[in-house]
Amino acid sequence: MNSKKLCASAICGVMLVGAMASMAACAPKEQGNDNPPEQGSEPKTIVYQLEGEYTDDTLKGYGFDYFYLLNLYSDNTITYSGYNQLGMDSSSYAENSAFYEKWGKGSWEIGEDVEGEECINIKLIYDEDAVNLNGGGTQIIGTFLYSVYENSQGNITFTIDVPFASGRESSITGGKTIKYENYDQFIEAHLYKESLPESSLALLEDKDKNYRLYCLEDGTAQLYSGRIDAGTDTYKYISSQSGRWNYSEGQLKFNFGGADVVATVEGTKATLNYSYNMGTAGVELALVCEDASAILQEGSGGEIEQPVATFTYTSDATKTGMKVYEDGTAVFVGIFGNTTDFTWVRTGNTLTFTEVKEDSPAVIEATIEGDGTCTFTHDPVYGEVHLGGEMTCANASTIPQTALVTFDGGEEEIGTVSFYADGTATFSVNVMKINFTWVYDGGKLTVTPVNPDDGAAFEVTIAEDNSATFTYTKSLMGGAYNMGGTFVCEDISALIAE
Repeated sequence: MNSKKLCASAICGVMLVGAMASMAACAPKEQGNDNPPEQGSEPKTIVYQLEGEYTDDTLKGYGFDYFYLLNLYSDNTITYSGYNQLGMDSSSYAENSAFYEKWGKGSWEIGEDVEGEECINIKLIYDEDAVNLNGGGTQIIGTFLYSVYENSQGNITFTIDVPFASGRESSITGGKTIKYENYDQFIEAHLYKESLPESSLALLEDKDKNYRLYCLEDGTAQLYSGRIDAGTDTYKYISSQSGRWNYSEGQLKFNFGGADVVATVEGTKATLNYSYNMGTAGVELALVCEDASAILQEGSGGEIEQPVATFTYTSDATKTGMKVYEDGTAVFVGIFGNTTDFTWVRTGNTLTFTEVKEDSPAVIEATIEGDGTCTFTHDPVYGEVHLGGEMTCANASTIPQTALVTFDGGEEEIGTVSFYADGTATFSVNVMKINFTWVYDGGKLTVTPVNPDDGAAFEVTIAEDNSATFTYTKSLMGGAYNMGGTFVCEDISALIAE
């Protein structure tokens, strides 16, 4: 057991002032030593030091990636501080607009938990004096008590409340090893390191607004936004959005998750007028490349895959909410243009979306009605900002069923046979398809071609480890050519589950 959160007082208030952009603000800090001693007292030292990181892909898209530091001092006081790496500020801590010295404060002592086990008792306080993550925009008022424990190596790991909004938590770890003697060392260790493409076919720029769009050879279009580092007075660029580009039939097209955007081409000059949205703020970009000849070659770039179904917002049918692709992927497009990757599964008329995220992914379930319509709500919220809403699709029946299991033709590349929950199966090889029905009864799996001309019913051989094989062939051109062969599936448990 690494920690016990004994209790947390009710959060008396979460005052949301302003929108997401207010997070970049920060209250003034006192100049001087990180830990100045009181007159006539011994200088306090750091006894324990723990650190962690709080962000996700959506927050990074908005420019927020927080590293936090918890110092437990020899006078039994605590400071809880944070630094937003994407604030792009390398200034010393006292002048650093991205550093928050007083997220929280508190006290600590060696004691015993309720079971009599030795532990470190931590009392962490968020009060009116604490500068929370929004720089005063969002204030969490409350007291949080933790019992934490050193392991045999002297390390401590526990889950701490993050001063972003109520209910947000993250892991923090450390011990008696002091990595940072002062706040400037902490900031230096977490400065943003710019990483731009090593090569590209073309670079489109909006020099007035400091945006760059790199067109890579594989068809990737990568948009970067520039932010000035107050410490060096220079711009650093961060990846803001990824999309696709191609040039076909005289048109240079880009797609960033919504509708295709066509660039204007005059000779070898290309201009992309693009509305880029971030949070509640939008920016109109005019991205220009004076010599884009390298990407103005017929067939250059990558394929811009078209969705099999598109959900639009009920409140505004002109805005895309979710794009569903045949390969089992989907892209959620927020009302401000933010995008999040999902996967999807269709079983019968039940459609399930799962966010591509390691921790606590969003899961959405929806029903495809008999007339093909499907409606669901996905509305992630950051602070008071709603990023989604209710969305609907009139032709969701075009979304294909997800196979329960698939038999593979192996190295012979003779195609695949996919089995679906509705009792159907499909043999696919190149553009040719043969449809079957299947029944599992009494321990036997029987497959029957829908069209009698495609052959007679046959039985699948199932091994004790639930692997299975069968052989299917169909004669073509009067017997001159046989299509098919032996198909194998390593595990058909999902198909024969009672």
